[in-house]
Amino acid sequence: MNAEQIKNVAEHYSTRLVRRRRHDDSTYVTFRDPSSTTDDLGLTAHKAVDGPDPRFPDDWVFERLAVALDALVDADGDVEAARDSISDTEPFMYYEDAFRWIGKNTYNQALVEEVAEEYGTDFGHSFSGNVTAIANVAAANATVRIMNAFVGFIDN
Repeated sequence: MNAEQIKNVAEHYSTRLVRRRRHDDSTYVTFRDPSSTTDDLGLTAHKAVDGPDPRFPDDWVFERLAVALDALVDADGDVEAARDSISDTEPFMYYEDAFRWIGKNTYNQALVEEVAEEYGTDFGHSFSGNVTAIANVAAANATVRIMNAFVGFIDN
């Protein structure tokens, strides 16, 4: 699939994602008109992050799917440019959010452990700063995985 086709399909799915509000005022991202195809895409995104036994559905994974699709659209379907954009800008969590995200479930903890094993744990900050930096890299890596899984999904 060429870049223009990737952009068009990413844009199609991106426009089908909507933000909704729960009774407790929290928000989440979901597909406007669910179908077997969007269900398959959602499961593909979850498996890209979590492996064969994913947390499904998870608000955070759907948020990252929206970011991945938007990055592909903004990069005109250029996968490498979208990957660089995600790695350079997404996401940015502060200390409290990073610790909350890590503690939310073992899937997030595993993502953080992967980054720590690959890059080490000293990013030149305080303990909290290092943990936050690792969490941000882990979240960006997960978003790139989702983007790559989407490209594979639409190629099939």
